[in-house]
Amino acid sequence: MYTQLKKAGYNVWYQKFDFEYTETLAEKASVVSPRPARSTSRP
Repeated sequence: MYTQLKKAGYNVWYQKFDFEYTETLAEKASVVSPRPARSTSRP
């Protein structure tokens, strides 16, 4: 993106900034559904 804007004549620069990211326990946990039991009875 930087290069494309620069070629188009825009005055571009990078700006550093702090970025904090946190996850709750619920977001960290993954939920796996149990596989449905296979039916052993035959019609």
